[in-house]
Amino acid sequence: MLLSPPVPLDALPPNSCDFGGVSVGGVPDRTISVRHGAIVSIRAGAPGDDRRFAGSVITPGLIDSHQHLPPDNALRLTGLFCLLNLMHGVTSVLEAGDSDASAVPAARRLLAEGLLPGPRVVACGPFIARPPREWPNTILLEDPVSPTTVVQAAVDRGAQVIKLYEALTRSDIAGLSAAAADRGLRAIGHVPAALDIEEAGVPEVQHFFGVPTAHSRRGAAGLLARLADWHAVDESRLESVVAASVDQGIAHTPTLVVTEGVLRAQEPVRPSHCSRASIPTWCGTVRPGSPITGICPRLTSPCCVSHSRRSSISWLVCIAPVSPCSSELTYNSPTFPQERAFSARWSCSPVPALRPQR
Repeated sequence: MLLSPPVPLDALPPNSCDFGGVSVGGVPDRTISVRHGAIVSIRAGAPGDDRRFAGSVITPGLIDSHQHLPPDNALRLTGLFCLLNLMHGVTSVLEAGDSDASAVPAARRLLAEGLLPGPRVVACGPFIARPPREWPNTILLEDPVSPTTVVQAAVDRGAQVIKLYEALTRSDIAGLSAAAADRGLRAIGHVPAALDIEEAGVPEVQHFFGVPTAHSRRGAAGLLARLADWHAVDESRLESVVAASVDQGIAHTPTLVVTEGVLRAQEPVRPSHCSRASIPTWCGTVRPGSPITGICPRLTSPCCVSHSRRSSISWLVCIAPVSPCSSELTYNSPTFPQERAFSARWSCSPVPALRPQR
């Protein structure tokens, strides 16, 4: 059913529809009645109910509020990311910055053409920053260009949310956030390295940047230092952050899993960390002769391709279980060293096949 999805919801009558024959909360053959986009009742099935979704299981959908979809390149990971989101119950994602402007169009193209199901994608699109340019898909804010013009340029590139990035000043952030609000758009982003969270004014802060002060980090601009250098963050500092967040209405997207992964990546590898349980459960279902085609590229020999993008690390792992036919699968895992260790246990030696993208 995952690979043969039912008719899309937008094909149903917008103001009134029933989903008959579905399972809700473990109870089969229920009918959900929807009116004006909201569930109004869940009842026993009745003759005449629309049963196009019969046999489906209705569950709440999760929203991933910070995700970077993979670029549309030779690895062809877009479809797999779409499926992985659905496998974990994620039905909507906020794409928090498309590094080369290819990731979001690739995902939307797959969904629009009905090639694969996937989550609804709300896109930040380009990053907005002052020089230097860190990602190809960046709009540089250079005087005397007005914030309104910059926000319009981001919207023209498909932005539904405005992504504030590096080296912006307090004045830049205030102007861009106001221009976004005038368009009915939310501004999210990084607290620039030179600022603290109280003074930056970012409406929705990513990664808890700005909680460790610039002074405590000695002005270190690197993402790793800003994610992990919390040596000077004590109860008093946290109370200040909470007070500023309440007073200024600052929202937070912590991305704690990323931070934890970065911290663990600095630890030495211990044999106890490397176990078959570290590999996704569905890895065991891969069989020789049945590669996952159309999602990852076919490779002629088992290898690992590193794909590192600063604070996020993922690996493409190709596993060939005593067979000339390799089966490919991709997964996100918490640490770089652990991946190398357990790939070796699976007789899958890391081979540099592609340079990490920057």
